[in-house]
Amino acid sequence: MKNTMKFPLKTSLSVLLSTLFLGACSSVASYKAPLLDSNHVSTLPSAITSKSLQRGTPPALWWKQFGDVQLETLVELAWRNNYDLRTAVARLSGSREQLQVAQSALIPNASLDAGSNHTKLAAIESRSGSPTIVSPLQWQMSLAWELDLFGRVSHSIEAAQASVEERSALRDDVRRVILAHVVEAYLDLRGAQMLSASIQAQVDNQTSSLKLIRDRETFGSASSSERLRFEAQLRLLSSRLPSLIAQERSARNRLATLTGQRLDAPQLALLDQPITIKLPQTIITDEPAQLLLRRPDLKAAERALAVATAREGIAYAELFPRISLSALVGSSGVAGNWLTGDASRWRVGATSSWSLFDAGARRAQFRAAGAEVQAALANFDKVVAVALEETDTALSTWGQLRKRNDELHIALSLAQESVRLSRLRYDEGMESLLNTLESERIALATNEQFISAKRDFAISTARSYFALAGGFDVGNAVSK
Repeated sequence: MKNTMKFPLKTSLSVLLSTLFLGACSSVASYKAPLLDSNHVSTLPSAITSKSLQRGTPPALWWKQFGDVQLETLVELAWRNNYDLRTAVARLSGSREQLQVAQSALIPNASLDAGSNHTKLAAIESRSGSPTIVSPLQWQMSLAWELDLFGRVSHSIEAAQASVEERSALRDDVRRVILAHVVEAYLDLRGAQMLSASIQAQVDNQTSSLKLIRDRETFGSASSSERLRFEAQLRLLSSRLPSLIAQERSARNRLATLTGQRLDAPQLALLDQPITIKLPQTIITDEPAQLLLRRPDLKAAERALAVATAREGIAYAELFPRISLSALVGSSGVAGNWLTGDASRWRVGATSSWSLFDAGARRAQFRAAGAEVQAALANFDKVVAVALEETDTALSTWGQLRKRNDELHIALSLAQESVRLSRLRYDEGMESLLNTLESERIALATNEQFISAKRDFAISTARSYFALAGGFDVGNAVSK
């Protein structure tokens, strides 16, 4: 009768354990990164239609195409001292420590507890029947090891590892953003300096014209309205200088923050001397799939999806019992007999913890983790779309600004030739001084537009390489 009772019980336990193991094995699908090959990524229309772009891998040191040593120095300072980058590096370090915490669950957890004191026992407490001073000592060492039968530990390690890789990608993206901000702030500063010089030249030119008109007004060959018109134009032109000076200061202060320097740092004082911006004549770009694989923000989004998937596995494992092996050895007693057999103790066994009823909380947590996976997947798709949008827009803008820059370069050449001919005619007595000054004014105004276009074209180059994710890999090498 007992044997017949035992057999169904063993069978039931076997069926129960088999069900648990099968359920755990079919928990969640193993993670697979989304495909990013050319068959799954849209093309870049601006890259296909533009004849100014060069095919190939974008250069890592693309900012060196501007030929500016001061810019290169500022980039290196930013990659070493930038506050956001220091924050990203610290968070990466913290995630690596969390990975070590997760991996520690793979080995048994050992702990040792011990204590001793000096105690006087009363007569009724003492074995000898008289007051005694004793020194009791007790100690125990315990071992505990969770069996990863349902994947809770392994998924925790996967989540921690993916989190480290996500933080690493975010650090790289911070480097990419810092690089773009430093280059753009520097170009803003140089552009403001060049525009200030151009406007100052126009102010000097129109001041000469106004002096000539005043002289003519004195002799009655010019009206007061003509003088007032020229004077108003001069005032209007001069009013643009303060905003450009403020723009230059703003860009310099921005560079100080980006590079982690004081506002009065000697390195920033070197920027007072204006220099001309050198423009790259082309941008090197490759296939959209390669672009996406290079962008650290997309890598971070993909790793965030891996983290969410691993956490879904953790939530599923929580539906099953936690089974752990445990062992304990210890002893207690007074000095002289605490190592004897009567004072020692030990225990070996296994423990199981399983919440049988929680009003559906664990299953709700599992469903919530699944929703987080879907949210991470949607964010990944969004990052892909935004990356392609940014790149195509940047390349399209670059192409149009290059055309504008070329047209204004031709216009400036024509205006300068007009000035040369006007001066020749003035020297020969065939052109009035006022007309010569007017030709110079037109040339200077054209030069101002050309400088503005040159600045915009240079900034567009930086934004294009920012979208193409060029340069952040060099940032890794600089800071390591």
